[in-house]
Amino acid sequence: MYVYRMRDDEKVVPAIFVGMPFSDLFDWLRDEHGGGAFHIIIRRGKSMEISGIICIGVPVVRPSR
Repeated sequence: MYVYRMRDDEKVVPAIFVGMPFSDLFDWLRDEHGGGAFHIIIRRGKSMEISGIICIGVPVVRPSR
């Protein structure tokens, strides 16, 4: 899996993540990278399985009391 940030409809290189897909990916992108648009590519060997752009909302900031 490769995950790239998108800026002005362009893929920003280098990838912010290269590795195996994991179940908390969307939470990680929201919390660690502030949400936004990301291009995700999943390959199996030389074969591309999935490629697309996802948009994730920004983290919720709770007001302090």
